[in-house]
Amino acid sequence: LDLSRTNFSYKGAMVLTETLKINRTISILRIGCNKLRDEGAGELAEAIKVKKTLNELCVGDNNIGHGGAKRLANALEVNKTLTELDLEYNKIGAEVAKALSEALKINKTLTTLNLRYNKIGDDGKKALSEALNFNATLTKLQYD
Repeated sequence: LDLSRTNFSYKGAMVLTETLKINRTISILRIGCNKLRDEGAGELAEAIKVKKTLNELCVGDNNIGHGGAKRLANALEVNKTLTELDLEYNKIGAEVAKALSEALKINKTLTTLNLRYNKIGDDGKKALSEALNFNATLTKLQYD
């Protein structure tokens, strides 16, 4: 399902989250270049916790900051199906990178994580690199 560049916002994410919780066919969800912000990302995180068929989630360029991205990181700790997560062009800092690194120590399904064009800094990069010592499934980690 591609909802990129559709002016999708938090309110749409609320409705979509409820749909995702019961839908059994959507495996790819692309919502890049919209207006999800922290609230919308938080809503999607709730769906990720229970969704059994979602393999790929793209929420790049959605003005997602600390709150929303941290909820997505927490959802990764319980999700067992997501293989790709694209968070590029958001407002993610070192603290979220650290939360993602903790999630990666638990999550054994994610193979690709895109954090390009965020501000994770050296501390965030270090935490993510250290998480790879505990995670053998992540094969593509992108940041700048």
